[in-house]
Amino acid sequence: MQILEIVLFNEKGQKRVLSLQPGKLNIITGASKTGKSSLIDIIEYCLGSESCNVPAGIIRETVAWYGLLLRIGRTNIFVARSAPKHGKNSNSDVYLDIGKGLTSPDAQALKSTTNPEAARDYLTGLMGTPENMHVPPTGQTRPSIVAGLKHALIFCFQAQDEIANRNFLFHRQGEPFLPQSIKDTLPFFLGAVPEDRLVKLANLRKARAEFNRIERKVQEAARVQGEGLSKGFSLLTEAEELGLLQVEERPKNATELVAILSPILDYELASIAPVAGDGVAKLRDENRGLYSKHEKLREELRFAKHFESEQSAFSNEASEQKVRLQSISLLDGYSSPESVCGMCSRPTGDSIPQVSEFEDAIRGLSTQLEGVGNEKTRLRDYISKLEEELAAITERLVENQSAISSALEQQKGVRDLQKMESARTKVVGRASLYLESIDTTDEIASLKSQMEKARELVDKIESDLDEENIEENIASITNVISRGLSKDAKQFELEHSDSALRLDIKRLTVVADTENGPVPMDKMGSGENWLGYHLLAHLNLHKWFIKKRRPVPNFLILDQPSQVYYPPDQDKNGSITGLANEDKKAVLRIFDVLYKTVKQQRGKLQVIVTDHADISKPWFKESVAERWRGGTALVPMEWSKKKKKKKKSSTRK
Repeated sequence: MQILEIVLFNEKGQKRVLSLQPGKLNIITGASKTGKSSLIDIIEYCLGSESCNVPAGIIRETVAWYGLLLRIGRTNIFVARSAPKHGKNSNSDVYLDIGKGLTSPDAQALKSTTNPEAARDYLTGLMGTPENMHVPPTGQTRPSIVAGLKHALIFCFQAQDEIANRNFLFHRQGEPFLPQSIKDTLPFFLGAVPEDRLVKLANLRKARAEFNRIERKVQEAARVQGEGLSKGFSLLTEAEELGLLQVEERPKNATELVAILSPILDYELASIAPVAGDGVAKLRDENRGLYSKHEKLREELRFAKHFESEQSAFSNEASEQKVRLQSISLLDGYSSPESVCGMCSRPTGDSIPQVSEFEDAIRGLSTQLEGVGNEKTRLRDYISKLEEELAAITERLVENQSAISSALEQQKGVRDLQKMESARTKVVGRASLYLESIDTTDEIASLKSQMEKARELVDKIESDLDEENIEENIASITNVISRGLSKDAKQFELEHSDSALRLDIKRLTVVADTENGPVPMDKMGSGENWLGYHLLAHLNLHKWFIKKRRPVPNFLILDQPSQVYYPPDQDKNGSITGLANEDKKAVLRIFDVLYKTVKQQRGKLQVIVTDHADISKPWFKESVAERWRGGTALVPMEWSKKKKKKKKSSTRK
């Protein structure tokens, strides 16, 4: 992947094209605040970054769409992304087109046809990125990573605050989690990880699963075999107790045991008709009704007998009084003055009753006694009836209690029979399993043979995926890159260039192995060294990516590499004539190395540099894509003027 054009569209549909040459050094030289440092942010945004990092200002205020015309192989791809809406920092509207000889479209053609993630994945596929996955070592909790374009772009940018940073070698290395992501994916991009690693990982998972399955079968078979005759004799005892078998002689070996147990498999479950569940309930309902009626009759009988007792007492008392009064009948025919006692003929006065009154009393008692006698007869009949009904109810209660007891016994018998059949069924099932697995000698041998083959396959795949092999590959590759780094460092006359230099992937830095021990880049002095090692490390990495045809974009964008020698405050229309001789030589050396390195790659590497320096060398002038001075900048001046006029007009209104 290389960049043919960086394209901006404003809200009016106007188009700004920055054309670049593929396979060459492209220099955008210019003054400060012309948009040079925004190019990296624009390219990242178009290629699917999560947020738009273009600084606030004229670019954010005027641009409606950001676009890139790319070339991958012989195919052109145009990808554009809509600018974030006001107050937002991202936009998911992406326009994507592809075709041989394709050019950047006009603004009217732009519309959302995909989203950033899908566009990035599509470009990853176009670059020929094979299926891959980095699986963290056992015990580490970070997720697996599938390396793609977003990871490869880390090696394609060096922003102004990164290119001479003593602590960080790679783009965005200071962001959370990014260092580990670089460490996880760089081995893949270097080619230290086999291309078919993902396929082998899948095969390894399958092989391990098959090995574990066979191992479980071997263990189960060995367990069953180990139990041997003891389990068989236990089953035989249970079968005898449940009435499944009648054994006359105990078996002496496994063959006899199998012969005796085998008939169990023909046992059929007995058909048991369940007792209706509501039978006992109905009997209990009837019992409650009979008991209630029984209690009612008993109460009525008690009252009747009590009344009979009271009636007998009255009858006895009345009869006794009648007998006493009947003695008056002896005076029958006797008359006497009213004042004379009928018994002794003495004067009595007015309070003594007359004989006629005694006779009236006797007659009244006789009448009452006659009525009581009649009532007593009817009461006796009623009591007898109650006693008969009570006896019948009592008899029915006894029958009901007996029926309930019988039903309960019947249910218990059914449950016991069901338990028995359940126990028999379980024994039959266990016996079936035992009889199927008792003779496993040949099966275990076969399973062990299969398990050994499965183990060999697992070992082979693990050997192919051996992390030690990958570490050796990484060490070998970095040694090759480090040799180039050491060679180029002498041209830059960098500190420790006389020592062996190496790219340290684990620490993501450059290290000089001196006689006094290793010296990492952050322990080296001066910005000149930090800048030099940044440039040389990235150039040598890209040489390797190109040589091994790795899926990393073949462009490297460097923002203001000469700042160490030629800071912005010393910019005088790009001229370096005012610099000290040593600084002049250093700036020339930077661009000379970039120019020669690109030329050596014969069109396979594109380097894009934004800088203040404007050198009068022919090869430098040949490499200048645009000069941004005197009103020329990334955003055309008329875009800015129109925007300001519009604002003033709306203010006056």
